[in-house]
Order: sequence, then structure tokens, then C-alpha cells
Amino acid sequence: MAAAIAAAADDSIVYKLSALLEEVRPSAAALRAASEAADAVAGLVKRIPTQQATHEAVAGFVRDLGLAGEKLAFTFRPPEVVLVAGSHAAGGAVARPDVSADLLVRLPKECFHEKDFLNHRYHAKRCLYLHVIEKSLRSSPLIQKISWSTFLDEARKPVLHYFTVAAKEIAELHGFYVRIIPTASFLFNVSKMNLSTRNNVRAYTKDGINLPTPKYNCSILEDMFLEENVEFISSSVADWKALQEALVLLKVWAPTSKMWTKGLVIQPTKKRTITKEDMVCFLNTFDVVICDVSGHVNLASRMTKSAFIELQDEAACALNCLDKCTSLEKSFRLVDIGPDPENRDEAIKFRKFWGEKAELRRFKDGTIAESTVWESESWEKHTIIKKIADHVLTKHLSLQKEDLIHVVDQLDFCLLVGGQDPVSSSGALFEAFDSLAKKLRLLGDVPLKISTVQPLDPAFRHTSVFPPEPHPLAYEKRSSQRLPNFTATCMRSLEVMIQDQGMFVTASEDEVNVLTSGYSFLLKIFHERDVDGKAQNVPSEDKELFLRSQHSSMINGLHGRYQVYGPVVRLAKRWISAHLFSSFISEEAVELLVAYLFLKPYPFNVPSSRVAGFLSFDWTFSPMIIDINNDFNLKDEKEINENFMLSRKSYEQNPHDIEPAMFLATSYDKASEAWTRHSPSKLVLKRMASYAKSSAELLTNLIIQGQSGQYTWECVFRTPLSNYDAVVLLHQEKLCRPHQVLFPAETPNGKLVICGKPCKDFHPYMPLNKGVVKSLHDSREKILVNFDPTTYFLRDLKSAFPKTFKLWYDSIGGDAIGLTWENSKKRGRDEADETMLDPASILKEVGNVGKGLVRGVYLLKAPKL
Repeated sequence: MAAAIAAAADDSIVYKLSALLEEVRPSAAALRAASEAADAVAGLVKRIPTQQATHEAVAGFVRDLGLAGEKLAFTFRPPEVVLVAGSHAAGGAVARPDVSADLLVRLPKECFHEKDFLNHRYHAKRCLYLHVIEKSLRSSPLIQKISWSTFLDEARKPVLHYFTVAAKEIAELHGFYVRIIPTASFLFNVSKMNLSTRNNVRAYTKDGINLPTPKYNCSILEDMFLEENVEFISSSVADWKALQEALVLLKVWAPTSKMWTKGLVIQPTKKRTITKEDMVCFLNTFDVVICDVSGHVNLASRMTKSAFIELQDEAACALNCLDKCTSLEKSFRLVDIGPDPENRDEAIKFRKFWGEKAELRRFKDGTIAESTVWESESWEKHTIIKKIADHVLTKHLSLQKEDLIHVVDQLDFCLLVGGQDPVSSSGALFEAFDSLAKKLRLLGDVPLKISTVQPLDPAFRHTSVFPPEPHPLAYEKRSSQRLPNFTATCMRSLEVMIQDQGMFVTASEDEVNVLTSGYSFLLKIFHERDVDGKAQNVPSEDKELFLRSQHSSMINGLHGRYQVYGPVVRLAKRWISAHLFSSFISEEAVELLVAYLFLKPYPFNVPSSRVAGFLSFDWTFSPMIIDINNDFNLKDEKEINENFMLSRKSYEQNPHDIEPAMFLATSYDKASEAWTRHSPSKLVLKRMASYAKSSAELLTNLIIQGQSGQYTWECVFRTPLSNYDAVVLLHQEKLCRPHQVLFPAETPNGKLVICGKPCKDFHPYMPLNKGVVKSLHDSREKILVNFDPTTYFLRDLKSAFPKTFKLWYDSIGGDAIGLTWENSKKRGRDEADETMLDPASILKEVGNVGKGLVRGVYLLKAPKL
């Protein structure tokens, strides 16, 4: 067991491929139901009675083939052979969205003349035969709908799609249908289909000379050898599980190589009948060659050279995803430098390509060069590539901007305040910190010298959803800038760790806050002797401080390597909060989860844009190892796996209550004790994964299909309140930062237990007009540092009801709190009885605890026994 888990941890690629296979493959029950549906349709086809078939039924098709007036009638006979083919016949090689089962119907020889291979007569009779099948099965109660399509987009070779009355097991194969494909085994002499010499369409001539018709001939040969190819594939794949999985992955993405220049032959080497001359003929006739098992048919006869080159290019891009991406840094540049103007030819090309965007510039180093400038705010640099694409495509392809859809900034709305990203003021924040650090180091009248000043707040490592903006009342002296009419009452203090001694400015009973340069800094003192975190009897506060210090340094380094890491973390944190998971997962844990996505993206690329999917992981049987600086050796990995196995000892006795459910191993925390030791629980983690999967599917659909109807980009961050047992709505105007509320909560569909009026004592904004502000000092006295009404309300609820319910809330900007009843074992008998008998009274107490902040409390589901 330990070896298996270690192997899974060592080889994340294998795990991800396994997860991908599980995701794209239908269940065994669905495959059985699909096979039964195909067999049922096959039975219907075999029982079609003999009847006369006349070409008037397909007159339009016959006319398009140029056969108007030809006698094509025949006596329809039911097929002697009907075979289930395709992926459903090839073992387990079915992959979504492939939701069809192929049914091969062998055309009876009695319905054709020996020279029907000439002049599209075969194609006309083939269509007529299908028409009889379609007409005969139309009234069957097993058939829900019938539609016509084409075989591999060849208009002269129609096929039928039968949508059967859906069984419950086929529900996961959304849109499942049975595809009927005619085959022409033994109909014609193969020698009559020679690709290099035979003309089978008499009208195809040049200067009165009949020319060979290889593509027409291949169209008929394909039907003649279709059954043989299917049999070869089925027999090869049936008992070969690895090959089945490889075929599924191939369907997800098919890589290519230089071998295609020589053509690909599927025929087994020992049974190969195709000669070098035959291959030369194929290669001279077709752009791309994949010779089938018979050696007569080119399965890629319809593919053009340009289409194949495009496919190869896409495949190369996919393979490059496994390598470290370095073209990302360039995509954030405001200025692209072109050729020297003295290089006249290149300069002319540059100006012709870029048009009015091209300009001659002199740079600081004295260089003069052609260049393009992309004006953009610092927080909008990720949209530069969008501006470049808009310019190039509208200029050179005569497209309109409204014709172009970019997936780059659709999720930015959840990170903006007043139309811009507060990260734009980060420069002022870092300047304020540097100034504070300098002053602290220069202090001379403290007992111990300050050796280190390190920022701990996520804002300093670019992962805070809303980094604080300068507060007009947090300057040493009144700023020369005009004061706004209103400013925030509450102010978040940014944690800073100092080693040895601090600087006293303002203090409460348990913390020191320094207001300087527009910001508030919360000083935390750490002693040099405890810096390694291994000393005996180290206070838990000091140990936590050490861990946070290590984490902050590590994440800062990662952001330096990947510019989009910070924005992706901010989106992930916003998503976690928007779906009310703030109680259960720390900001540090979210940062590590996203870090893993950047460090182990295989088989995909490192995220290069903000719009990234959500990852899943087998938390029960695998530790997630986040090795940002490549610190781990075999000994470290062994230690991590041993720690993980110890944490899973209780799994067999109680698989629903293992700690930590989310095992995150880092260089500073190999036992996952820092951020996820007690939370999230396995049930919460399961819920989180379910929400993430749903959001990922929605994102995928939005990227591929665009917005439609009620499904918009905003829906990624909307959470259903119906999933909770009770809901508490808060007065938005009494939150400390009401402008950060993404979507005001709608009234839930439940029983209103209690409603409350907003208090008059607290306002999130204070006036700063001249009639109110007497002095800077008086105004500062009104600032509430690190005060958040919601946080205090939640603290009081946990104290009053420690085992009654779980609390789900949004720490960033939410006006709703979800409650789910704890199970009766956790509540205890007396408390469980009280909750069971009168949950409304419990919820009334909840409203009273939050009096002045609570707008209403709704009961959606009573607790279960």
C-alpha cells in the first residue's frame, strides 16, 4: 500500500492521465446500454421485408450526381450481415464526446449490377437502400428520431442517425445515437478500382482522354473494405487494455511526426501485401496517406495538405506544453522593439505589417529603432496580447472587432473596485513598507537590534484579492492632496514580522499597529533563537510566525517566476470565498494549491492567462507535494510519504473522518501541520471539489461556445443558497467593505424566522468635510483598525453554538452566511433534541446574536435525526 501511494506521489503524470481517462470514458453500465440499443436497431434492420425500391424517393440526390433519367430501381432485400462497429466494438475505446454506436449494414449483391461502380451509380443505389431503411424504421416505438448525415463529410455517402428511446443508463451519453453505415464487401472486382490507371467517371476527361479517378475509386474501396478494417481493429483492441486507453487518449489529442511524409500503413508487417510502388502511387495521388489493413484504401484521402500542416502545428504546440513556457514575459511588454531604420527592407516590412501602430523611437540607451507601443495601465498588461490580436486581425483580415472573441479578461470583474484593479496602488504599498523597515532598523533606543523586517500579508506576495489602497488618514502629516468627502471607517492592518524588538506607535491589549504612508502595519515580534522553528517549548504563536515567514518567502519567489501566478491565486481566492468556503480553507492553502498547478501542470501547459481551470486531486490516497525550489531529495519524499501514511491510519476504521483530508507537503512543513491539519474535512473537501468541477465545466463551455442566455462568466462566482439548511442575510450597508460584495444575496426560498433592522452605531464610511474634521488626530481616533462586523458575529456564533451547525461565509465580500446542521453525534443528545424539536428558536437566537447586522434568518431544511 505504501509503495503504491509513493508511486502515485512520484508520478503525477500517470495520475493525471488516469484521471483524464476516468473523466472522458463512459461507465460500464452506459456502454452496455448503448450496445443493447445498437443490437435492437440491428434487429429492426434485419427484419425489414423485401420490397421494391425506386429512385423517385431520392430524386434530388440522384439529380445532384448527374444521373437524372437513369434506371436505378431494384428489389430491396434485407442485409445478410449487420455488425456493431466503431469504438463500442473496440473494447473500451469510447471517449466522450463520442456518443454514437456504428452499425455496419452490408449491401446485398442482388441489389447491384456488376458495373454499378461506374459514374456514381453505386452511390445513388447506396442512398436509395438507406432510404428504404429510414422509411421502414420511422414508425418503430424504439426510435425517437431519425436524421441524415454524411460519412466523414463526403456528401455522396450519406448515413443515418437513429436516436433511440433513451434508457436511464444512457443518460450520461448525452445525445447518444446509432449510426447506420452501408458497406460494400464483395460487390465489385478490386482490380476495377486501381488508383493510378482506372477511370470510373466517364465524364472526367482531358483533351478527350479519360483520366484516372483515384479519389472516386477510393470512395468505393473504403466501403468495400470497411468490415475488414473494423474486424482488424476489434480483434487488436478487444483484450488489450493499454491499447484501449491509448486510443482514448489519442482521441483526446493525436500527436504527429515526420513519419507522415512516408505515409502510414496499418497492415501488419508479416502480412503486408502493399508494395513500395503502391505507396508511391498513394503518395503521388493524395496529400496525406494512412493505408488501411487491406492495402487498398487511404483512410486520409479527404485530408488536404494545409489541413494536415495545421494539425501538425497544433500537435507541436501541445507537445511544447510539456516544456517550460518562456514567450509569456514578452506578452506583458508595453513596447515591442523592431528593426534598425538603417535596415531599410526590414523597416519597410515592419511598418507595412503594423501600419499606424509603427513609430520610430529613441530609447534610453541611445538606440533608435522601429517600435510599437501598447498603452496600458499596469494592472491591464495581460490585455496587451488582446490589443495586438485585434490590431493585426482587423488590419490584415478585414475583420471587425466585434467579430473577434478573446478569452483573457472575462473574469477581471470580480477583482475590480470602482472600475479598476486596486493592485495598481501596490507600488505605494511597497514604498510605505520600505520606509517603515528603514525606520525600524535605524531605531537606536531599543534594547535589542532589529535584524529583519519581513512582510507577511498576502498583499506583499501579490496574492491578496483586494490589496489595501492608501487611506487618507494614515499619513504622518496631512497629505497635500485634497481629502475626499468620505473615507473608509475600517482599515485592514498588514502583518509585518520583526526579529527582536519593535517600535511602539499605537497599541491595543494584544497588538501593535503602525499608521504610516497611507497604510496600517501590524507588527509581530519573532526572536532569533526560535528562527529554525525546532526549539523545544516554542510558543504556538512563534511557530506559526516562523511557518508564515517561510511560506511568504517561498510564494514571493514563485510569483517572480510566473507573472500570472498572483492573478490566478486572486481569482481562486475570490472563487473560494464566493462559494462560502472561507471558514474551511486558509489563504496559504489556496496559494499552495495554485502553486501545484504551476509546478505540475502536465500533461498541460503552465497557465499563461488568468482564465484557468480548476484542478482535482486524489486527496485520500496521495499527498500533494509542492516543491517550489526543487529542495526535495529521496529522503525528504520518503519522510513525507511516511507522514502521510500515519495520517491515513484511521482510514479503514472511519474513511469519512481523516485528518488532514487535504495533505499539503512543503519544504517547511513536511507533515501538513501548518494550513490544513484540521480543515477542510473530507466532506467539505468533497463539496469543494464538486463545486470546482461544476465551475470548470461552465468555464469550458463559456470558452468554447461563448455566453448564452442565463449562463455568463459571472455565474462562475454565483453560489446557490438552496444548498444550505439555513441562511443568514446581512445588511450590506453595515459590512466593513460593502463595495466588495460581488452579487447581493437574493432572498432564499425558505421560512423567514427573524428579521432585523440595521444598527445606527456603525457606518462603513466616515465623512471628511471641513465641518466635521477638526484635526488629523481627531479623525484618526475614529479609524477602526482590523475591525470587521462579520468576523465578530461569526466568532460569537461559534462561541454560542459550538456543535450545532457549520458556518459557511464569504470573507472577502459577502452579505450571506450559510448554516448546515451538524450531525446528532457531534451535537450531543440534549442539544440534538432541542435542535430537532425547535430549529426556529435556535435560528432566532442566531438573529439576536447579530442584532444590528442581521437582515433576516431563513430556515430551508429542518435537521435530520
